[in-house]
Amino acid sequence: MPVLYYFLLKPLSLLPLSVLHVLSDFLFLVIYYLVGYRKKVVFKNLHNSFPEKNEQEIKSIARGYYRHLCDYIVEGIRLFSMPKTEALRRVKMLNPEVPDRIAAQGRGVIFVTGHYADWEMGSVALDPQLRHKLCIIAAPIKNKFLDKKINAYRRRCGAKIVSRQEIVSFMRKTGTEVNATVFLGDQAPPNNHGNYYWTNFLNQETPVVLGAEMFAKRYNLPVIYIKQKRVKRGYYTMEAVLLTENPQETERYEITEMHTRLLEEMIREEPQYWLWSHRRWKREKPE
Repeated sequence: MPVLYYFLLKPLSLLPLSVLHVLSDFLFLVIYYLVGYRKKVVFKNLHNSFPEKNEQEIKSIARGYYRHLCDYIVEGIRLFSMPKTEALRRVKMLNPEVPDRIAAQGRGVIFVTGHYADWEMGSVALDPQLRHKLCIIAAPIKNKFLDKKINAYRRRCGAKIVSRQEIVSFMRKTGTEVNATVFLGDQAPPNNHGNYYWTNFLNQETPVVLGAEMFAKRYNLPVIYIKQKRVKRGYYTMEAVLLTENPQETERYEITEMHTRLLEEMIREEPQYWLWSHRRWKREKPE
């Protein structure tokens, strides 16, 4: 991996994103037409999620998704060398006053978002636009070298990276600090993880991890959903949607339902920007 990084990824990351987007166009032809990367998974997910759409509509969404996926890949490569100023120019927080008001009260907050638009670039650009300290919950990558390099660019603009295995101890130590802790609400629960909730998401019975709701209630942290949107190629916005300021007053699973419904709404509006090649529905609901 070090050879691949230093002789390919790092040199490519020095190129302007406009050049890398040309590479993305070529990569799309290879991945979609020649390799067919996870096509069965993508089309199965799309058919099950949108039974009302005809085959031509499904194919159109799939092609749009693969184009976006290739953009996401080259934008991820660019992040290895992207200056902070460029990241801030490309990802704008529309209403930082929403979380900032909570920070002014000396309270931390839970952020929930999904694998939508360019969540990696968003993780780099978000911290400097907030009064909170951004803390990103991340699943470690098996390749330790690549994991180190990816976390390095995530930290470049000030974010703190917390391993998913360390989240309980991290929240126990910092639950009362003025942090914005980010959870990916559409992450599939691990096989050995029993703490999840079944709901109907995109016309399918889907398990949703309860981490965001659990920690919000335990430490009485307001919950904000981060709505991401692609403005144009290489440019994105984030909008803070306050779900609750008083999580301990909500019903069980209410917070989880709220952030799941918001993600579903985003996907239905522009489905090509969600991670369709993810095996989100690999587990059946028990009887």
